[in-house]
Parts: sequence; C-alpha cells; structure tokens
Amino acid sequence: MSGVVRLDSAADVLALGVAAFAGQASVEVDLAGVSDADSAGLAVLIEWTRQLRVEGRTITFCSMPPRLAGMARMGGVADLLPTAD
Repeated sequence: MSGVVRLDSAADVLALGVAAFAGQASVEVDLAGVSDADSAGLAVLIEWTRQLRVEGRTITFCSMPPRLAGMARMGGVADLLPTAD
C-alpha cells in the first residue's frame, strides 16, 4: 500500500484492498509506502480486518507509519489491528 489515504480516497482504497485480497486465506499489508493518512485511512484498516475475520481469514499489517499507529492508539483501536512489527 502506498500514497495518501484520506477521506477523499478511502472508499477507493477499501475497494482495491477487498479485490486484491479475494481468495487469499492470509493477507499481509505493507504500509511502509503510506505517506499520509487520516482517520478515514485508519477506518480502512479496521474494515479490512473486520471483513477478513468475519470470513475466517487473517490479515497482518507491517511497517505501520508512526502517525497511523498513534491515531490507532489514541482512538483505542490499536489492539484491533494485527501487526507484524
């Protein structure tokens, strides 16, 4: 995943992820290329996690940018996002 994930792009990013994850039992999302994200970007990660869990699949996020990780902690949702590092 790369670029900016904000309110104006979140729906597209969500849909792209859902399509990319189709048919995969386990997904790892590298967030190193995310240059900026707001709460909508965080919501995308939470929704991907929710969808895959409902379907009995797993997702892991790696290289989470500090700003995104901070928003997750401050929002009390960091434990919902499985991270590899």
